[in-house]
Amino acid sequence: MNAIDLLEDQARDIVSLASSLLASPRRDGKAVARLVRSVLTHMAIEETVLFPAVRGAVDIDLAPYQERHAQARNAATHLATRPSSACGAKLRELRGVILDHFALARRELFPALVGGLTPRELDRLAEDLRAHRDALAA
Repeated sequence: MNAIDLLEDQARDIVSLASSLLASPRRDGKAVARLVRSVLTHMAIEETVLFPAVRGAVDIDLAPYQERHAQARNAATHLATRPSSACGAKLRELRGVILDHFALARRELFPALVGGLTPRELDRLAEDLRAHRDALAA
């Protein structure tokens, strides 16, 4: 599994969890906490591993991704600190930001990575992303 596959798997998991929470008439606090952790972990590995690798390998403006990170962080923090207050609206907002983030990545970032990194470098990047994710989860 290369870096792109890993990031897309994370996106699917986050969107799936947010969607199932939105579909449920009762919000499970543990599931909300798991969603918040997943979002914050995903953003952390992008900011500390992916973005530095991208800056060194491809010519792409990361500002739109950083803006979406700020939006997702705000929504996730709101959910973490006030899980029942306007939970549905914040879940919809968070899900929308994540969907938009990954649509942008599929359109711009992932093709740039494929063009700027070798398959071996993409595999190595995936290893680094996994290691950082696992360290955050420990």
